Amino acid sequence: MLNVLLEVMGVGTRSSRIELSIPSDMGEICNIAAIVKELGLSIMSMVSTVHETEPATRFSVLRVNTDDIRELCRVLRGAGYRVTTKYEEQ
Repeated sequence: MLNVLLEVMGVGTRSSRIELSIPSDMGEICNIAAIVKELGLSIMSMVSTVHETEPATRFSVLRVNTDDIRELCRVLRGAGYRVTTKYEEQ
């Protein structure tokens, strides 16, 4: 069962993980998908949950089809999203 979940989430494929804090407003996930697409990337998987202490905020984890997420992180931050990833070079 765990292997199926890992496969569905894109783990084991050429991809990188990005964590985002986003408003719970309608259309935010669509906006993020548009940014990813504009950069020529694809979302391999996405999980989104309501933030425990901030109900108006969602915590989302994206896996995108690239090894280099620096440009994507820069553009997402420029669009006002809070981006965190321990894999990103600072």
